[in-house]
Amino acid sequence: MNIIVLDDEKNTKEDLVEKVIKLRPDANVTGFTDPEQAIAFARTTTIDVAFLDMEMPKISGIDTAKALKAISDTTYIIFATAHEKYALDAFKVRAGGYLMKPASLKEIEEELNQVQQQEIENPKGKVRVQCFGGFDVFCKNGERICFARSKSKELFAYLVNRKGASVSNSELIDILLEGKEHTESVQSSLRKIISDMQKILKEKEIEEIVIRSRNSLAVDKVAIDCDYYAYLKGEVWAINAYHYDYMLDYEWAEEINWYLSNNKPRLFTAMP
Repeated sequence: MNIIVLDDEKNTKEDLVEKVIKLRPDANVTGFTDPEQAIAFARTTTIDVAFLDMEMPKISGIDTAKALKAISDTTYIIFATAHEKYALDAFKVRAGGYLMKPASLKEIEEELNQVQQQEIENPKGKVRVQCFGGFDVFCKNGERICFARSKSKELFAYLVNRKGASVSNSELIDILLEGKEHTESVQSSLRKIISDMQKILKEKEIEEIVIRSRNSLAVDKVAIDCDYYAYLKGEVWAINAYHYDYMLDYEWAEEINWYLSNNKPRLFTAMP
């Protein structure tokens, strides 16, 4: 396993390198204080795990992560920072971990164990779904998926909200079409909403992320990287990314947002 550690503070970098070597003595661990050198190194060596400082004067940790992901999408990014405010940005570049400085051996070990668990489960999805801070869907290459209809986007959001459970056409009418009577005209409107959603997914060659049976729909959870799902698993970065803003555009999400707001674990407190 090839691991890099990037921090513009030399002492901080050396401390983290020492801890990683102690935890993974068989790994090749290389430290950098210059992001450009780290990126150049990644062009010649396959990087399995990258520990990145978020705040650096030349190139930010987020931009460095984007560069590393462009070289190899399989690089597992773990951010190290003194501020929890960057958690949502970390999700946007598909970071796997998020450490608060100074990180203890136990915290680093937990993040490295997550790398191994991901390799076993292979959870990397075909799309990235953002439920916190506004609902959005992105292709694996980072392209934002633009739905032709707001209701088609809401349909996909509701399926994500149901976490892989099948949703009947009858329930979808009640949710998306404001409880209108289930007339043929209303059912036709639902079919159009479903068709528009499937059309854009097919254009992006990811139509299999929605499983359709005769009268119901469901998302394939394995095919989705989602901040909400990561939150429910107790992943630190996702918990820090949630700021009482779960799918705020949709009234049907209010109950879950209320529940999350009143049961949010307090893992980290932002430093002044």
